[in-house]
Amino acid sequence: MCTQTPNIVFQSSAGSVLEKRVEELSQELRKAEAKNSSLNKDLTTRSQAVDGARAECASLRSKLQELERALTESDQSSRQMEERLKVHHSL
Repeated sequence: MCTQTPNIVFQSSAGSVLEKRVEELSQELRKAEAKNSSLNKDLTTRSQAVDGARAECASLRSKLQELERALTESDQSSRQMEERLKVHHSL
């Protein structure tokens, strides 16, 4: 019986060491999963912000192009008016 008792104690000790290690790994896994979840949420938030910024840039680019067209037309109209005035004053 004496030979079996140390073997049982060793197995019990090894089992509790394994259980402790499994618990440690489980805690590490939970922490890693929580961090991963947080990073995924952050990535989603940032991706949405980038998409919003891109949409705003496209809208502003379109408005700028409209303003440039309007300015070009206004410049042309001003030049035409100046030419008419010059012609009118020369008569």
